[in-house]
Amino acid sequence: MTIFLLATSCRTSDPEQRGEGVVLTKPKPVRTEPFIQEVTAPAPEVQGFDLTGSVSCMPLAAGRSCIAMKDAVADSCAKAQGSAKRCEDCKTVCDKPLR
Repeated sequence: MTIFLLATSCRTSDPEQRGEGVVLTKPKPVRTEPFIQEVTAPAPEVQGFDLTGSVSCMPLAAGRSCIAMKDAVADSCAKAQGSAKRCEDCKTVCDKPLR
């Protein structure tokens, strides 16, 4: 348990604002709790396949999008009945191996 003494003082030449100098209040027990810091973990890497084999990349950030264009990996992924995901550099990876 930690106990703190609270003291107040006023440094002014005005007698009305100055009060009686330093006033000590009664010590009050203060319950201290452990400090918990939220840590933001980096986004997990996207694991998948492109036309060259197994790849990993960082995911596309929420709210971001890539320009729509013809994508051989996305087409091959759809044919393999897989799920395509976008990387932060707008490359596409598939959750199923591609041929």
